[in-house]
Amino acid sequence: MLQPGKPAEAFDSIFIFIDLWLLILPRQRKENTMLRVGIIGYGSRISNMAKRMAMFGIPYRVTAIADPRAAEIQASQDDFLTEASFYEAADELLAQADQLDGVMIGTRCHLHTEMACKVAPTNLPLFLEKPVAITFEQVKQLDETFRTVTAPVVVSFPLRLSPVLQKVREIIESGQVGTIEHIVAFNDVPYGSGYFRSWHRNYELNGGLFLQKATHDLDYLNYLVGQRPRWISAMKARRVYGGDMPFDLQCKDCHLRETCPESPFNRFRFGFESEQVQFNERRNYCVFSEGLELQ
Repeated sequence: MLQPGKPAEAFDSIFIFIDLWLLILPRQRKENTMLRVGIIGYGSRISNMAKRMAMFGIPYRVTAIADPRAAEIQASQDDFLTEASFYEAADELLAQADQLDGVMIGTRCHLHTEMACKVAPTNLPLFLEKPVAITFEQVKQLDETFRTVTAPVVVSFPLRLSPVLQKVREIIESGQVGTIEHIVAFNDVPYGSGYFRSWHRNYELNGGLFLQKATHDLDYLNYLVGQRPRWISAMKARRVYGGDMPFDLQCKDCHLRETCPESPFNRFRFGFESEQVQFNERRNYCVFSEGLELQ
């Protein structure tokens, strides 16, 4: 049974993927020319990755950000964004596409397809967060839109670059284990409840846990065997979360917050949650609420 490496290793591989994306931008390192990057959807993950790109020594700047919270982000006076122009809509940012060398998309999942299709006509190199789509209709839209696009696109599936998977691929290619007939992948993470506490609990916004987590496994399985699947089957179930509490109930407003084992108060007390998460209202919705469709 194949299990991915340590979280830190997988996280480090994210930046290897970013390095790959930087290398495919139209300008070369030796020119020592500043690369200008635009970001659509300046969320926590994409902002963290953008800041860490400096570790590769490639000169770049985030020169444009499109986000509904543009005013709030600008008011934060982040030293990393001193050269950035701020827009509330992607269309406004892309109107200045000739001033950019590449675009990163870090919106919520249901907007990935729409934003990618907006970027496509610019033919700029694109770094697109996964999942690239959450419905078959969106997949079809991407297929039709990108048929004539020649610019490279990198989708953030970095787990294939983690040390453990690189080692497995090395073993497979060496022939030590013979012909691969069967592979089982198991992706078990300690933060699964987080998907039921935040905006991810809304199935219409993220498309379910297969797209959030299993897409990594499907990607590295294809990578390891060097083949594409001929057919796919899937099963899903939710055995723990869900119940009869109000869907919009937050732990801070619940009369059971001091006794519920899943409240941030108790998860922090017993060492399962950081203090930052404990008081983060965006991640404190009740996991035992009615109407949970996420599986």
